[in-house]
Amino acid sequence: MALSKGTYQLVVRNIQLVNVGTLSVEPAWVAVSDGRIAYVGRSGEPIPEAEVIIDGEGDYLVPSLIDAHMHIESSFTTPRRFVEAALPAGTGTILSDPHEIANVAGVEGVDWIVRASEGLPMDIYFALPSCVPATNTELETPGADLRLEQLQELYARHPERFIALGEVMDFTALLDPNSRLHPILDWAKERRLVIDGHCPSLPPEDRQVYFSHGIMADHTITNPEKITSELAMGVWVQLQEKSVTQENVEALQKLPMEQVLLITDDYAPSRFAQGHINTVVRKAIALGLDPLQAIASTTVRAARFLGLRDVGIISPGYWANFWTTKSLQELVPKRVFYRGRDVRAWLEELPTMELDPVGGPMHIPAISPEDLTIATEGPLPALVSNGETTTTQLEWVDWQGHPYTDPLPPGYAWCLATTRHSPNKEVALCLLKNYGPQRGAIASTVAHDSHSVIAVGQFPDLLTAISELARLQGGFVAVEQGQVTAKVHLPYAGLLSDEPAAQIAEQVRQFEEEMSRLGVVHERALVFFTVLSLTVSPYYKLTPKGVIDVQKREIIWRHR
Repeated sequence: MALSKGTYQLVVRNIQLVNVGTLSVEPAWVAVSDGRIAYVGRSGEPIPEAEVIIDGEGDYLVPSLIDAHMHIESSFTTPRRFVEAALPAGTGTILSDPHEIANVAGVEGVDWIVRASEGLPMDIYFALPSCVPATNTELETPGADLRLEQLQELYARHPERFIALGEVMDFTALLDPNSRLHPILDWAKERRLVIDGHCPSLPPEDRQVYFSHGIMADHTITNPEKITSELAMGVWVQLQEKSVTQENVEALQKLPMEQVLLITDDYAPSRFAQGHINTVVRKAIALGLDPLQAIASTTVRAARFLGLRDVGIISPGYWANFWTTKSLQELVPKRVFYRGRDVRAWLEELPTMELDPVGGPMHIPAISPEDLTIATEGPLPALVSNGETTTTQLEWVDWQGHPYTDPLPPGYAWCLATTRHSPNKEVALCLLKNYGPQRGAIASTVAHDSHSVIAVGQFPDLLTAISELARLQGGFVAVEQGQVTAKVHLPYAGLLSDEPAAQIAEQVRQFEEEMSRLGVVHERALVFFTVLSLTVSPYYKLTPKGVIDVQKREIIWRHR
């Protein structure tokens, strides 16, 4: 052995080692020194002395999981509260794209979340947000506009934390040789950064143009044809949970998986009760994917994609980040270790952070009847929900001559977007079909990606909800008959809370229950609500500028 007896920090014996290098399981023991794996002993080798020896009781020993594409802000938690929830679920490394807080607070917002993640027992890396705003200021009203100079400033502040360029969402802009994206992509390639992608609805021929710009991955909703097409181009296919379907798993069983990753992307705080990225792995296994392939797609393959050399496999020289579990189907962590230390000890010492305010005061305007007067002639557009996905279609409703205060036909609600980043008032109004609420209203400052204010429901409760949101200064509000019936307080940039994830999850649960009681109908009701303004999500959205045709990148209707 390389080390003499008595020099090990930890030995975990009597385990079944999950070897993601060979996709095999073998009896073994593991020795740790200075937080790194020093030796992997095989069956029959004598077990050495150590400061701590743990009997693995025949359980599987799994490398800590790597979430290679996610957004901390989607959990509504500050970084320390995220770690507190995700670390015990077996997550040891993440790449977070902070484009949500970037859209609200620019360079200082991104710097804030990076600093808030320092000193935590998780390897937290970041991607430089490539598309802030997601499209352009003609279509939306962001709190920031990040160009190459701002990204270079952030990189200079934290060069070891930024290892990637965040998802390139504005695929239409790549066709414009004068787009601000081209110098950003050129600079990222010079720095050899990972370049993440976002390619939801391009036909095959346009995908080739998109990936020709050096974009390396795609995490958007997919199908077997798209998976095969992207793997054929050398693209890393990232499957979030909604893309882990029976047909996609069956397709993967016939394809090489060296460049297939499982990720969370957006993960609600209520999900932490089931785990974290291990829930995505668990679903893939339940649908028939080999457990070792699924685990490899969240460990060694993710590390290779991110260019990380000391995580992703249980092998000498790598960080001792691993966990035990009784079942490779259920993947419920029993004991979790970060750098050779039980995470329970780490979490007992989790730092209490004095978090500065970020994003500044909100400028949510008081909305008057004049702001809501429908001055245009002809029918009104209605965003149409399919009740399952975040995709919206468009239909036109004959509303000519009716004031906004008139009762709506069954199945319709009003949808309103307004600003919060500027004293300049902008208000946009349209109809929403097949979603609700049928009574009352809901409003939020979580409205991807620019995070202006989005509200849906019936008048006059719609205005009360927006007014209460301004008083709360961030979060979600539900109102019925002029009374607040549920709320979620997110004081940091209107996106995050420093309460424990379980407490935030309970607030969100109560809010979602209230949404249902008010008549909201959708399989992913909260997610759909928060992307009603997302100008890169097919096919029609509402921003404070008006109704947007996402594919054409243009405003197609304003109410006044």
